[in-house]
Amino acid sequence: MAQTSPRVEILLAVYNNAPHLRALLQSLLEQSFDDFHLIVSDDASTDDSLAIIDEMTPAFRNPVEVIRRARGSGSAKANFAFLTRHAADRGQADIVCWCDADDVWKPEKTALLMQALRDREAVLGRDVPLYVQSDVHVVDAQLRMIDPSFAAFKKINPAEAHLLPRALISPHGLGCASAFNAALLQRLTDIPVDEVTGHDWYATLVALCFGAVHHIPEQTVLYRQHGGNSSGQKRVGLFSYPASKLRMMYEVRRRVEIRRRQAQAVITVFGDQLPPEAIRLITRFVATRGQNPIARRWVLWREQLLYPDRLRNTALMLFA
Repeated sequence: MAQTSPRVEILLAVYNNAPHLRALLQSLLEQSFDDFHLIVSDDASTDDSLAIIDEMTPAFRNPVEVIRRARGSGSAKANFAFLTRHAADRGQADIVCWCDADDVWKPEKTALLMQALRDREAVLGRDVPLYVQSDVHVVDAQLRMIDPSFAAFKKINPAEAHLLPRALISPHGLGCASAFNAALLQRLTDIPVDEVTGHDWYATLVALCFGAVHHIPEQTVLYRQHGGNSSGQKRVGLFSYPASKLRMMYEVRRRVEIRRRQAQAVITVFGDQLPPEAIRLITRFVATRGQNPIARRWVLWREQLLYPDRLRNTALMLFA
């Protein structure tokens, strides 16, 4: 008996993306695995985004669902949270991919991520929440190469992507280069948008608490940086922090607090459903908010709540 393909749903969040949307949709049409279901949520665009969608979507293998929102959600992560809940409520997807409207997918992206997920499910089981991510090429508005590897650009160590303590401090990938299974989808029905830095970062934390995160080394996306991105990325380096000592201290502590809020959101949503070790670790991290600097830095170091690079860890230990 021939093996049936899983139902793959690609969730595309759109808001005034007309300058780049045509290239993205064309790259989806050129996927080597084309038996996917595209679901688009337009966040009340005022440009030609919907006209481009209406023009190009009839060419897809499967009918495209277009949700035309009369009122904007307020952010890309809120739009993705809406799409994710929509997919979960339908309950048809076996594999879900998030899609940014200003990127370009390489032809093999869907097939690679789908196979990686199926391979992990074969080992761990379909009931285990799984999140798979790849690397990407960082490019400018004209698709000229900025850095061939996002991991190098952000000084990410993909070998640490499966470690919850590291993920609480630093994301190890991008939602636009990820895929996840139905078991994880059902745990992402209510993403606490106001408390999390990103829907994708939050998803990796949930996956690490209840299942697993897996990284593949291939670059599957041209990740476009054009100045209008909802979450623009900067190269990690010596100038990642302000030169002033006081400004640097403020910035380090601000970033740690953002991460505490996101970690607290995981406990707020799942509570006692979380494994005991995850509760212990996240609770210890959140509790550093009220500790003196020496105690706070000791907890960060002891629990390995660290960045993947020496520069940021030095700033963390000096100023957190």
